[in-house]
Amino acid sequence: MTALKKSKELLRRYMTARIPFISLNTIERTRVLGMIKEIAEELSLSVFVHTLSRGVYDLQTNKVLNEDKSVYGAIDFIGEQMKHRQNLTLVLTEIPDLSVDNGDSRQLLDLVTMADESGGAVIVLTNNSIWNRLQRSGMTMKIDLPDENEMYPIIKEYIDDYRKEIPIEWEDSDIREAASILAGVTSIEAENVMAALIAKKSITKEDMDEVRFAKDRLFADISGL
Repeated sequence: MTALKKSKELLRRYMTARIPFISLNTIERTRVLGMIKEIAEELSLSVFVHTLSRGVYDLQTNKVLNEDKSVYGAIDFIGEQMKHRQNLTLVLTEIPDLSVDNGDSRQLLDLVTMADESGGAVIVLTNNSIWNRLQRSGMTMKIDLPDENEMYPIIKEYIDDYRKEIPIEWEDSDIREAASILAGVTSIEAENVMAALIAKKSITKEDMDEVRFAKDRLFADISGL
């Protein structure tokens, strides 16, 4: 079982139990939203997502529900919705500082209290700490970066899409080696490495060295921060 599948199973349990506040420690918004969407479809849950670029939208239909792009606008909008509807879930992809007792964390705590009363849930995506009182209203979990088992289909699917367009020497064993090398980077970073190889119009056995160098550069950049 991949790391993502384990995380998905635990998150499904939290969402089924209607835990009112769930903090997901992650830096991969797209990957995690995909997981939440799958769970929402399986459980037939209404999930609304807020992003700074779109405002609040329905995760299933992709329809924008509230064009106010601020986090506070999203909280106010969902708060009104929760007064009239049961079992709503709000996912906040960008949040203010919730690490201490301040106006923002207390406002979100108020929404979480409302969610608890209406069978709703508030999910936040962050890699920062959460104010103790707010965190104790729910559960927290860390979404690990893709492991080798999850990275394999990511790379394979990306490469297979180009096999009829450019020469590709990699066989299944090579894809598995690349997956092993890139385990621990984000899915987007892995796709970017593959895109750079495809951009030169061929993928050869020797390109495995480039994959190793690419991972070294990615980790060097992180260390540099």
